Amino acid sequence: MVNIHVATEICKNTYVESDVETDLEQDSNIDYRTTGDSGADHTNKIQKVTVYGTNDVEFKEMKISMKYNGIHTSVCVNLAHLRYKRTTVLQNYAIPILLSGRDMMAKTPTGSGKTTAFVVSILSCILKNLSDINDDGHPSECFEPLAVIVVPTIQRVKNVYNVVSRLITNTELKCEPLFKISSVPDPKRKIQNGIHILISDPECLAGIVSRGWITFSKLQIIVLDDVDLLLKAGYKPEIEFILNNQTMVSTDKRTTVLFSTTVDKDVQQIAMTYLKSNHISIDVEEMVKLEEAYTTQKTNY
Repeated sequence: MVNIHVATEICKNTYVESDVETDLEQDSNIDYRTTGDSGADHTNKIQKVTVYGTNDVEFKEMKISMKYNGIHTSVCVNLAHLRYKRTTVLQNYAIPILLSGRDMMAKTPTGSGKTTAFVVSILSCILKNLSDINDDGHPSECFEPLAVIVVPTIQRVKNVYNVVSRLITNTELKCEPLFKISSVPDPKRKIQNGIHILISDPECLAGIVSRGWITFSKLQIIVLDDVDLLLKAGYKPEIEFILNNQTMVSTDKRTTVLFSTTVDKDVQQIAMTYLKSNHISIDVEEMVKLEEAYTTQKTNY
């Protein structure tokens, strides 16, 4: 297998070039790519990763923290059962950042492993704090999800739920995928029965919120996946309704995460409005296949 080489530009003009697979052999034996992603083969591509909003020292501290107090044991066990072996380039950056609690916007191509990146991070953060939440004498799961994942299509709801359901095996976490209120038998009862993680499209989620079936008073993290597609589908009013809801916790009390294949002015506006000022941005850019690069190099001689 051909190694992935990544040119990493971290802000403050720090430039680092590394062999990602060599780094991962030292840090992890888990491959988060195996389940729930598009299956596209990026192992023969050169990927340029540009990271803004942090520096190399702070990022190394995030990785050290992840190594010793990061991915929850239950999640690691489930990843091992699913035969994950190695992180993708995006996951190598996104997971430490999200586990540190920082807001993040990632521009990344299809097949980058983003689904598993945010699912692993969400589950680990919730599981680490779950006992404290449940000790306050109130049922944390009823009407008050701890994490919300907003996606543009019904199929995407199902795909993300497939990843979450496998990785919460043998944990206390409960997850519900909701996409059409009329298609779910007694959806209000399903929510009342307990949810920690809710996956939905904007239209369904806005409908649930407007009916008063859930509140965001205990929300820890919200992910807007494929933001460019959400906006192109005309979901901006629903997104603003959700994020500006009177029960929504303030930005300083939650982690907000955006993923997008493209970043235009509309996506940038969402980021500027709803992410913390110290958020981190990741730009994963696919260059050319290594074989093409070698061919070009030979031609130039």
